[in-house]
Amino acid sequence: MVFALAILLSMSSCNLFGTGTLTIRNYSTRDIDFVTWTSDDGTVYDFGDDLVYDDVAGWVYGIAVLGMDSRQVSFGSNYIYFYFTDSIQYYRTAAVVDVGLFTDGEFTFYDTTFIYTATIQGGSTTTQVYSIVPVPGSKPTK
Repeated sequence: MVFALAILLSMSSCNLFGTGTLTIRNYSTRDIDFVTWTSDDGTVYDFGDDLVYDDVAGWVYGIAVLGMDSRQVSFGSNYIYFYFTDSIQYYRTAAVVDVGLFTDGEFTFYDTTFIYTATIQGGSTTTQVYSIVPVPGSKPTK
């Protein structure tokens, strides 16, 4: 009986049930908002429990400087999409973030994180990559 309980506990920690945790941290010098990640089953997850001021939308939920948010998500591999609060430009991470059987996802924004600019066409999540740019306002690295 104890052995069966140990197996069940170890199975639940291995994410065998199709979900894992995705944690997004913002260690950059700018607030971000409308932060999303989409799982392989098409579920879109919103991140951000901090109230941040967006120049266009006003007070919205996002991830403030030095903030973080974690969500229970379905398995998947995708980019994180977001806006800076002082910009109308839409961005996505250059790196794919994975949440899988043995891996919980984690991503940290820094001022030196590489990102792509993206557009939303017709209200869908279809994006087109234009160029890779460093986080605006960051200093070049050597």
